[in-house]
Amino acid sequence: MKTNYDNLSFLPTIVAYAVATTPYDAKELSSGNRDPNEIIRIDALRKKMTESQINEFFNLCDSKCRNAYDVKADWFMKIVKAKGNKGRDMLYSFCSHWLVAYLNDPVKFKNSCGVKE
Repeated sequence: MKTNYDNLSFLPTIVAYAVATTPYDAKELSSGNRDPNEIIRIDALRKKMTESQINEFFNLCDSKCRNAYDVKADWFMKIVKAKGNKGRDMLYSFCSHWLVAYLNDPVKFKNSCGVKE
């Protein structure tokens, strides 16, 4: 039997996969905080991701979202309860932010998801 998380209208793994395989543009940041050199650096790191790293990233995002759903974390419940595409778009922003964290320090990101090396 599927849990409510598995019946969400969007799949965090799909959003995370899309983020990891789409050029990074820093749209999750306000325009004043978008450093063109940082965008280029992050996108270069994203392009070097292996299929294994992409899979790891979307599984970690799914774990983070699943845990947030289980504890009814405010930030994730806002995503779940949002009308129309707003929740999905908010999740894209979170996943973009997480992608930067993952690319900058995969071990630290894994630890933030409850995965220890």
